[in-house]
Amino acid sequence: MILKSLHMRNIRSHTDTRIDLNKGMIVFTGRTGSGKSTVIMAVQYALFGSNARIPNAELLRRRTKSGYVSLEFSHKGHQYKIVRGLKTQGEKIMVDTSNLSLFKDGDRIPILERASDLDEKILDILGYPSGVDPVKLFEVTTYSKQDEIRNLIEMKPKERQEYIDKLLQIQRYENTWENLKDVVNGFNSEIMVMEERVSSEELLAEQLRDSKEKMKELKVKMDSSNKKLSSDRKKLETLRNELLNEKERFEKILRTKSEFDAAKSRFESSSEEMSKLDLEITALKRKIKDHESRIPKVSDTESLIKRRTEIESKITHENQKIAEFSAKLRDVGELKGKCPLCGSKVTGEHKSEVEKEYKNIISESQGVVIDLGDELEKVDEILPSAKRRDEMMKSLESDKKFLNEKQSRIKNMKDELLKLESVINRTKHDVEKFTSLKKRIDELQENESKLSSRVSSLDTEVKAYGNQINEEEARRDGLKKQISDFEIIKDHLKAKKSAVELLSKLRQDIRNIRERVRIRFLSDLKVEFQRKFEEIRRFEEEYSVDVKVDYEPVAYAGGDEVTISTLSGGEKTSVALSYRLAIADIAAQIGGIQESELLMLDEPTTGFDEEDIKALPEALANLRTIPQILIVTHAEELKETADYKFEVKKEGNISKVKLLEM
Repeated sequence: MILKSLHMRNIRSHTDTRIDLNKGMIVFTGRTGSGKSTVIMAVQYALFGSNARIPNAELLRRRTKSGYVSLEFSHKGHQYKIVRGLKTQGEKIMVDTSNLSLFKDGDRIPILERASDLDEKILDILGYPSGVDPVKLFEVTTYSKQDEIRNLIEMKPKERQEYIDKLLQIQRYENTWENLKDVVNGFNSEIMVMEERVSSEELLAEQLRDSKEKMKELKVKMDSSNKKLSSDRKKLETLRNELLNEKERFEKILRTKSEFDAAKSRFESSSEEMSKLDLEITALKRKIKDHESRIPKVSDTESLIKRRTEIESKITHENQKIAEFSAKLRDVGELKGKCPLCGSKVTGEHKSEVEKEYKNIISESQGVVIDLGDELEKVDEILPSAKRRDEMMKSLESDKKFLNEKQSRIKNMKDELLKLESVINRTKHDVEKFTSLKKRIDELQENESKLSSRVSSLDTEVKAYGNQINEEEARRDGLKKQISDFEIIKDHLKAKKSAVELLSKLRQDIRNIRERVRIRFLSDLKVEFQRKFEEIRRFEEEYSVDVKVDYEPVAYAGGDEVTISTLSGGEKTSVALSYRLAIADIAAQIGGIQESELLMLDEPTTGFDEEDIKALPEALANLRTIPQILIVTHAEELKETADYKFEVKKEGNISKVKLLEM
């Protein structure tokens, strides 16, 4: 795999960064925190997604809604492009399934809208086997983390052996050996069971005979219970029909009884009410008679008031007349000319006659007023009695009306009582049957409940016998099959014993294979280690390298073993790098994948002294079997030997990547 380009949009401190890559040694430099390590992180995420175990929150730039990583690379003669998107959803950062894509030679490869489908397609392209952690394999074959190059040769022997055994997946053989033990134990348990079954052949035959006898007994019992059940069911059906008919009769009588009770209650209530009415009518009659005897024998109030009004009107008229002629009388002395009464000439004598006439008129009117006043006093004396008479007459009329109403009510009630009496007489006979019929129904229901309970019990008993018979039949069939299968069991027993013997041998062979794999790996590692060392050292004859049984790398000078720690910085760096690359190649072979064309190193000089740092660029430059080396570093020495140098700077919290001129 050769990387061609990397595009990051809103990834950590990179808002929009595109990097074009070629073969050769590519170095990314920059200050701590500038964003250069994000380049390697983005490559890992593009290839492996969630398998890279990089939290989404650590990738997507803060306060942005979405972003993506786009990686282009060539592999086995084809050009590929991967796009993985991220987006903010509420308070979480999720994979943007709408922005997942994979291209091969410019054509889009169909994938489902889920990251796992894209992961599977990429692992298939890279040739990564199933059941292996792809990121771990990538880190062994392609990507070296900080301090890892020196760490492999400086590990304690036990740690290094455990690390490489894990790489070789030696534990798989150990697990297989243990799992086969469980299989063998399982087979042995089955053999014991089978042997016990074979030994119980006579016992099974005896059990089969017992089963047949038990079946006969159960069938006899079930037949007896079935006869009882059939008889009781017929009785129950007859009883229920009788109960149903009696209930229908009872419902009719119950309705009749309701009618009877209602009529009787109404009759009693009406009789009682009629008795009260009789008493009330008698009392009213006495009251009316008493009132009639006490009514005053006077005119009615209305005629008296009318007469009083007429008297007052006449008195007023006469008083006006008196006032009029009194005024005229005062004016008699002033009369002149003609008389206003007779039209003759007014004389002294004539004035006297007029005066006398006026006095007579006044006197006559005064007499009338006196008489009318006397009459008015008499009317006023009679008027209270007249008013009392009117009130008594009104009360009397009301009492008479009330009496008529009660007399009418009592007549209606007598008619109603006749009807109610008719209803009572008509329903009395049926009501007399109510108590006896209710008692009969209660008896029938009690008998029905007992009989129903007995039928249910018998039904359960019959079903239980049926279940026991079925179980016994199944048991009998099982016994027959076991007896008929004894020959097959014997054959299986023989086969399982052979399988146990074979698996026991296989377990021992697997234990031997585990050591052979380690020996074969050690042999291949020695060859590859020496080859890489010679490539890096340009075939210097002064030193050779080897690997001990516990994977410890050693160097030889003139046939004498030299401790790695005593080597010079350049020699030590060459040993460490060649040992690391040799393990990577062997791991690729074990994993069944192509030897890596790419080597990614993250701060490879971490832990190196000054002499080691100076030697590393030359060692990397001498590598010819790895066409593309990508290094993230702050060491100036690595910049000088690079084919391409990229400078990463952070400006205003945004990372910028610039290709420097060589």
